[in-house]
Amino acid sequence: MKTIGIVCEGPRDFDMLTQVIMRFMNEEYLFLPIQPDQDIISPHGAGWKGVLRWCAEYKDSLPEYFSGIDPQIDLLVIQIDGDVPRCEHEIYCNAVNIGCSGQTYEDPLNCSIAKKDGCNQVLPPNAVCDGSVQERVCFMESTINDALGRTDGVPFVITIPCDSMDTWIIAACDASMTNPEEIISPWESVISLRKDYFGVRIAGHKKHRKPYSDLIAKECEKWDDVKQRCPQSSRFESLARTILDH
Repeated sequence: MKTIGIVCEGPRDFDMLTQVIMRFMNEEYLFLPIQPDQDIISPHGAGWKGVLRWCAEYKDSLPEYFSGIDPQIDLLVIQIDGDVPRCEHEIYCNAVNIGCSGQTYEDPLNCSIAKKDGCNQVLPPNAVCDGSVQERVCFMESTINDALGRTDGVPFVITIPCDSMDTWIIAACDASMTNPEEIISPWESVISLRKDYFGVRIAGHKKHRKPYSDLIAKECEKWDDVKQRCPQSSRFESLARTILDH
């Protein structure tokens, strides 16, 4: 049995990625929740900062890190949401001089200024990337690759679904929603606003595991439709297949 390691923003993202991979590969795998763990007690924290902190910890040493893991990992999946360049000011701190004195000594992922007084970032929206799905994906892939540094021989793929993983749920369930990848905050703005989302009971804005698992099941049933409507999902499958079929 092959082993897949997953670095992602949170437990529900892990749940979706595992089910989707088993759906399109039609095979069982051993999945390792590398970041965060399922109890979200990772020293890196959860969310997008947790992903980038993890990448930064292993900058230029990822091959050595993975050579020491048992069982050997056949594929590493790194997931981060595409809402980061849309919402998170700190992501631009290494890209543009904003006149903040903290840029010379602060780590944007652990900025004491932002924690105390809020981020001093005053860039207008889309100042570095144009805000389109493709530009946000390219920006975040570049950010992750820069954070990782040397990755010689490590079989990994990056997936940015777009605004969040929930994009794929909408693509599967609601054919009336055009251009799912362009939907802003799909969970908050669409799914959680309904008490019943295509037969799944939704209790408020929190992503409870059971109803979310039911939504993932619906997504997997219509994965071919998701791929047709969401280019990033098709790209993810193609890249993962290339490695796992090797």
